Amino acid sequence: MLHAILRPGGVLLACFFPLRDGTDGPPFPVSRDEIERVLAARFTILEAGPPPRSAERRRGLEWLVRARREH
Repeated sequence: MLHAILRPGGVLLACFFPLRDGTDGPPFPVSRDEIERVLAARFTILEAGPPPRSAERRRGLEWLVRARREH
């Protein structure tokens, strides 16, 4: 869906939460490896890492990604 919404060369900025193990939710957990695997097929990841600022209760559970849509 993200690929369909953005035009070629468009930039995706997304904050994924919660970054943890398990299957219970919502919100349902996600891993860094899973984020990169899913995006890698249609996006070039330009930056990825913890956000520079985060609410204290979310600190360490968020993963910020900036990626460019490929053709």
